[in-house]
Amino acid sequence: MKRILACLLLLVFCLSAFAACGTEPVETKDNFTLAKEYLATMYKGKGGKVVMDYDLVGVIAIGETSYAIEWTVDVTSGKAEDVAIIKNDKAVTIDVNEKPEEELNYTLTATITEGENTFAISLNYFVNAVAPVTSGPVFVAEPKTGVAYKFALNQVNRGEILYFAGKMSGNYFATTNLALEAVDVFIESVEDVEGGVRFYFLVDDVKNYLDIHEYAEGKAGVRITTEPSAVFTYSEDAKTYVANVAGEDRYLGTYNTYNTISASSTSYITGSKAGDVGVKQFVAGFRTLQFNNKKVDAPAEGTGYKFALDQVNRGETLYFAGKMSGNYFATTTNGLEAVDVYLESVEDVEGGVRFYFLVDGVKNYLDINEYAEGKAGVRITTEPSAVFTYSEDAKTYVANVAGEDRYLGTYNTYNTISASSTSYITGSKAGDVGVKQFVAGFRTLQFNNKKVDAPAEGTGYKFALDQVNRGETLYFAGKMSGNYFATTTNGLEAVDVYLESVEDVEGGVRFYFLVDGVKNYLDINEYAEGKAGVRITTEPSAVFTYSEDAKTYVANVAGEDRYLGTYNTYNTISASSTSYITGSKAGDVGVKQFVAYFCIADIV
Repeated sequence: MKRILACLLLLVFCLSAFAACGTEPVETKDNFTLAKEYLATMYKGKGGKVVMDYDLVGVIAIGETSYAIEWTVDVTSGKAEDVAIIKNDKAVTIDVNEKPEEELNYTLTATITEGENTFAISLNYFVNAVAPVTSGPVFVAEPKTGVAYKFALNQVNRGEILYFAGKMSGNYFATTNLALEAVDVFIESVEDVEGGVRFYFLVDDVKNYLDIHEYAEGKAGVRITTEPSAVFTYSEDAKTYVANVAGEDRYLGTYNTYNTISASSTSYITGSKAGDVGVKQFVAGFRTLQFNNKKVDAPAEGTGYKFALDQVNRGETLYFAGKMSGNYFATTTNGLEAVDVYLESVEDVEGGVRFYFLVDGVKNYLDINEYAEGKAGVRITTEPSAVFTYSEDAKTYVANVAGEDRYLGTYNTYNTISASSTSYITGSKAGDVGVKQFVAGFRTLQFNNKKVDAPAEGTGYKFALDQVNRGETLYFAGKMSGNYFATTTNGLEAVDVYLESVEDVEGGVRFYFLVDGVKNYLDINEYAEGKAGVRITTEPSAVFTYSEDAKTYVANVAGEDRYLGTYNTYNTISASSTSYITGSKAGDVGVKQFVAYFCIADIV
């Protein structure tokens, strides 16, 4: 469980303001009645789908009288430990497991009492089940030549995974804790040394080597060079690649709390010191990145998705790689290497679609064809023959080729995508799906957002919001969608957004992204008297300052403080009055109102 949202600290009920909403004169209502009405009004219609932790009111104040709200939870399906109520000073946090193994349904009940009088209101919530998937860097015991890996280590003392960043930090290899910023590292064989290899990354197609060299007599250091001297071989004793430099076997890694990669003697990680590995000494090695991904039940035409399957027997998610492997569609376990696949409607077939990816702007189709009488295979072609329609029976898209309905997927332990008869996944064989038969479908890559509470000037961030009602994180896409800022659910497509200080306004900032080196600002402007909207402009007018009340950056435009975000089920970013997220409306944050924030999108 991870606490994502905690913004509601206290709601104070004002008798004079609330009484005007009722039909009965104020003087005839006692405080408890007013508290009941407020509680009912506050949470009427609340509940529904949950994708993150959230806060609820813990106290109602009526004049000088305070009523503590007693919150209780009843889990009707799922695990009771997947929901917890954490009491704070004036509020409660509902801590939920955002990725339960089975669907979680629960009822929250708010109760207030005064003497023998009791009033309660119940809210029903649910959390969709999430299949467990592997994420983050996976160690590769036997890296292959010509395959891209990340070069990383687990720095336990810092609580971070550090990836080689493709540059130096002083006399050491620089690292980053963001997987998406790490360079790809390759391994190459050294012909005249048995088992000998070197490590390199590419800069403008030129090999730059991670090298250990003797920079002074008996002293070894690391360098990036196009002319390497060290040769690495795998050491069973050290359990890593080592190079003999300056009279000692040396490995690449770090120690204590350092966040760089250096060369150290294997004497620190072997023999009596072997127990220090992962405690004091941290060895760098080759990793592959595994991505969380989300299945798309209703893919939209013109939107790029990954085409993937979960190969349970290999413990891998396989993504279509945009090429053939022999007679089958090739796959990759690296979501970043996967091509975007699109749907295209077939006009004369109801519900008919084709799948394609782009090569230099040309549509290349994933096709099933009859290559011999009664036999079907897959191919990549610019002239497709198959038409896919969704089958409720097979629970996937199928095409009738060579007299049978066929789907795209794989089976046993294969790592390619082929065409198979739906008879293998329907009827009595339906139970084989996910066990022996693995069906390919449309996915979007999911990124974990590291929210930045204090964004720094000159650093690029993603500008995003959690659209709970859509079950999506929406990232600013660097363009307009009509009169609003357009968004994307793909963290890789999101632009980097920067802060810039406004010199003559204390705490004042503006937000911008770069287009060909030119600053384009995310601005709020008064487009008509008393009306505010958003725009992308090179000449901004709004100045943002951080509001402790609204818990976000706001700009005063057209006579009101306004914030950037969205509401209901919209997937764009607009400007709204802070009156929708403060005071008595603070409880709507994360339920009806979704505030944009600065974050770093990464896979771990």
